[in-house]
Amino acid sequence: MRFTTTELSDLETRIANAAGQALTIELAAFDELVLMVVSYADAIKAAADALSVIDVTAALAELAQEQGYSRPRVDDSLAFSRSSPDGIRWSNRLCAVKQHSRL
Repeated sequence: MRFTTTELSDLETRIANAAGQALTIELAAFDELVLMVVSYADAIKAAADALSVIDVTAALAELAQEQGYSRPRVDDSLAFSRSSPDGIRWSNRLCAVKQHSRL
């Protein structure tokens, strides 16, 4: 058995209307947020591009540190050497990296 009164009926109507109004307010706030984010799209893209450069540079620096990579010495001679300062040839280093990656 359900008891209904005019007051309960009015309360039910107000609650139903409040839910609709809340949804309308939420959608308007979301639309405003989307417009704001879109207006900063160029700045967000520039920041993402800069962050990707930093990420790749840091990863390569970490790899160079771990593997003992060094900057090549360039001079006016025509000599070409692939050995590192510690005397290990690069081909040996690359073989070690390939073997390690298979593990």
